[in-house]
Amino acid sequence: MVVDGVTFLITGFQTVSLGLMQKDMDYRRISLSEAVGAIGQAVVTVAGAVMHFAYWAIMAGILVNRTTVALLTTYWRPVGFAVPRLRDLLAPSASDATLW
Repeated sequence: MVVDGVTFLITGFQTVSLGLMQKDMDYRRISLSEAVGAIGQAVVTVAGAVMHFAYWAIMAGILVNRTTVALLTTYWRPVGFAVPRLRDLLAPSASDATLW
């Protein structure tokens, strides 16, 4: 479960890029990244099974799949990270109340 939880972290990096690709209807690249990820997963899982890695072969395949898809989507549709400023995190002032 702990190792599988790493996939949530990896998937988090691709979420915005994937959403923007879907918004742009760039389904060719989305399906291509999923296909490359699935092929990578199959190769790593079978190789791990041949080398007697037991269930770790499955986990390695899943991690390769998610990492490949995340890398390809962020490569094709890069999105920068925003660093929050402290004043933006503070409670809204009275002048901001009119916006609501």
